[in-house]
Amino acid sequence: MNLYCLSDNGWYKTIRAESEAEARSLLPRADFYSSSDMWILDKVLDGPVTVKAVSVLGEVRFVAADKYYGTGHYDCPFCARATVGPCDNPYCRANPNYPINTAQADIERNEARIKEEEERKQNHKWAMERIEQDNKRRQDAYHTAVTKAKEEGYCINCLGDSYRGFKFIRHRKECPKRR
Repeated sequence: MNLYCLSDNGWYKTIRAESEAEARSLLPRADFYSSSDMWILDKVLDGPVTVKAVSVLGEVRFVAADKYYGTGHYDCPFCARATVGPCDNPYCRANPNYPINTAQADIERNEARIKEEEERKQNHKWAMERIEQDNKRRQDAYHTAVTKAKEEGYCINCLGDSYRGFKFIRHRKECPKRR
């Protein structure tokens, strides 16, 4: 015996039968159950029920096993609202009453948001590379200046004092910063 779960306009029935045709024949009003149903519960062999949700645009998503609850409720894969049968969330693409043009606009907005996020990540990556290169250039310049200061006898404590660059100073007495 296989377990068949069928839906019609927000209600579902779980039926044990040999075939899907037999399961549909056991339902009181089988004309409600057609391939055009917004929510179709698939056949399962000795396991948890697999719920397939279809949006108004024809997108198909499956409910994860951990999102199906023993009471027949499950989380809509489009909006995550707990439901039985078609999603009754008025802002969900799986709701049969959701306008198609609004669903298409939602998808376009989501794609634009994803594209902007990718651009933002790429710009961040380039900025971090630029900062890393600039820091490396500054460190190399400082090490070069320290080497020159040591070789020529300049004060290393006063070396990085100037905002315009490195300031090479020789003191007659002890460095005033060395206190």
